[in-house]
Amino acid sequence: MNNGNEKNHLLQGDGRVLGYVRKGVKISRPGEGKTDYRFFMEPLSTIPPEFQKARERGYGFTGFMNELGYPINAFPNEEAAEAELEKTFGNAFFLFTPGLKNDKYFVVTDLVKEYGTTYINKEEAYLPIPVFGTWDKPMFDGDMDKLIAHLLAGKPLPGLGKKQWVRTEVPQMLVIHAGKDDSGKQRFLCLMPRKDKAFKNMHIGQGGAYFHVKKDNLTWAFFYADDPLLVENVVRCHHDPLWFVPESVMHVLKEQFVPLVEEEEDKAEKPVLSQQVLDQTVRDMMGVADDLDTAPAEEEKKTGEEPEEKKQVKEKKETPKKAKASEKSGAPVKETKPVAPTVEEKEKAFIQCFIRRVRQRGFLYDERDLYNFHISAKSSRLVILAGRSGTGKSGLVRLYGEALGLTPSQVAFLPVRPSWMDDGDILGYLDRNRMLYFPSDTGLAELLVEASRHPEKMYIVCFDEMNLARAEYYFAQFISVLEKKEKPALQLYNPSLEERVYNHSDYPARIPLMDNVLFMGTVNVDESTYHFSDKILDRANVITLHQRKFSDMARLTRREVAPEVEVSADEYRQFRKDEGGVTLSDEELHLLDDLNVALDERGTSGGIGYRVVSDMSRYLANIPSGSPMNRKEALDMQIVQRVLTKVRGSREQIGYLTSLNEENKLIGRFPELLKKYSQVSAFTESLRVLERKAKELRTYDYTL
Repeated sequence: MNNGNEKNHLLQGDGRVLGYVRKGVKISRPGEGKTDYRFFMEPLSTIPPEFQKARERGYGFTGFMNELGYPINAFPNEEAAEAELEKTFGNAFFLFTPGLKNDKYFVVTDLVKEYGTTYINKEEAYLPIPVFGTWDKPMFDGDMDKLIAHLLAGKPLPGLGKKQWVRTEVPQMLVIHAGKDDSGKQRFLCLMPRKDKAFKNMHIGQGGAYFHVKKDNLTWAFFYADDPLLVENVVRCHHDPLWFVPESVMHVLKEQFVPLVEEEEDKAEKPVLSQQVLDQTVRDMMGVADDLDTAPAEEEKKTGEEPEEKKQVKEKKETPKKAKASEKSGAPVKETKPVAPTVEEKEKAFIQCFIRRVRQRGFLYDERDLYNFHISAKSSRLVILAGRSGTGKSGLVRLYGEALGLTPSQVAFLPVRPSWMDDGDILGYLDRNRMLYFPSDTGLAELLVEASRHPEKMYIVCFDEMNLARAEYYFAQFISVLEKKEKPALQLYNPSLEERVYNHSDYPARIPLMDNVLFMGTVNVDESTYHFSDKILDRANVITLHQRKFSDMARLTRREVAPEVEVSADEYRQFRKDEGGVTLSDEELHLLDDLNVALDERGTSGGIGYRVVSDMSRYLANIPSGSPMNRKEALDMQIVQRVLTKVRGSREQIGYLTSLNEENKLIGRFPELLKKYSQVSAFTESLRVLERKAKELRTYDYTL
């Protein structure tokens, strides 16, 4: 629900629906002198329960032809619009997310065209089928044994989430794994329960998809991509991990499945596939290395139970004969239920994905910098990457967006121009003569409006070379808005004029700035840039990336990697921890008090305010498990990023805080205080930064 714009709120359902464009259009007038045409969608697959009444509204789901790529005023009348619609999209399938607008009518969002078959069977009910992996990037690197083991153990399969899957009462019948055979030909492994024809305990959520089934109830079959049954009937989506199979075709597919493990009473049955193909495929699927140890440990003998890992290995190696013997013995079989991963496990998996992606893309970053960047991104509204040119600041932001699974439309890189003087340069302006809002060519206004209407998605805005212009000017409105806790919103123009602005539906007077937008910036410090004022530094984590050795570059290998599964805004919000107050220890607070006193001793600007302390506390509370930084090291990072960024000026101004004596040893009030509180942290990074600033004071009589 878009709570930020009460006049135009949208309830967006979960999951993707298959449909087609229904004949007939209706004229719409978005503004004076403008005409658009509303088209109507008819769903072919199941829809969420709360949208079932859409079928009772005559025309079903609706959208506008500009969403199909037609500009405003593209057609002279409804007849021309309808003819074009029928000609271009009459035989096309569409994938869309259903929405309920203003509690009055049903709409389509995230509309994507799909060409699944050569015709549309409007009388069929199409069943959604999840597909894991792709032909060129198969799941588990094509290890089908691992896929089957995950199904049998009820473990999650990554790649399918709530954004694709519609909650429905229709039982799930089929799971598909995309891959290739030994010759490189595209092939699909299809898995289906045997007896009840549907998976039990199916769950699809943010952590992945769970399908639990017993081994003796699992059947399988291979289908090739050029199989006429698939080509002529099945909609294989290009943009989502889904197939849509007609209900009548599902019955034909079932006939080609064979049991994974044969039961005694079924031995007389003849498999549909040839014995040669069956034998080879079973060898491929069930082959296990001979050197695996299956002997139970002494502790297992005592307890009568096995660790989960060995249970899976044993189950994988057990022959049909042994499986049957176990059944006859009457021993109870403990069924494993799917267990959803914890938030901690999800975040750990995301960070490892981020690190792995960085390495695969051939970038050279310190792992501590990657953790520091992630913690800063989720704990503060603004992250600024500083350092010399060519250290990969912009690349790090792009990689973080890729790890989140964001599309290019969800990430905005804004190269800052020296001429920017106010927020109109980055957002746009209202032409009061024509009463039209003209957005800036940065695309920022469009992205923020999109983000406000899709609170379930994550977005990133990055100001590249942020200090080429005075950020205090063009970023002024953001400075005040980002610190607000309750309903922060960006104002494009006077709200009293909104009803008179012709394109106010596209550009409302106020845009809610929700926590699904991450604001970032990159800066180079040289003679061509401006310095940040305290009002910027107080609101940002300023990270200076560590430069690795050039010799490490020789070991870098760059390779193409598949897109990641998108992390939803709800999942990212779960990564964040807000203790609701300052949770720093007494000693940590005493340290900050003493540092603040030292800054005030000679009237030096740049003291530590309440906001900084609160942000530092939040950063420390958000250290994920498995981080290479402990709390003491993280506190050291925060002193560098939130306090020492303000230690700047001439030797006369700040020489008493840090300097070098005749023996080139670091002295001053700050080094003294950090050594005094050595039980809180070793302050390795802080002392290194203070020493660098002291050297600059000696050489240039000034430090930045």
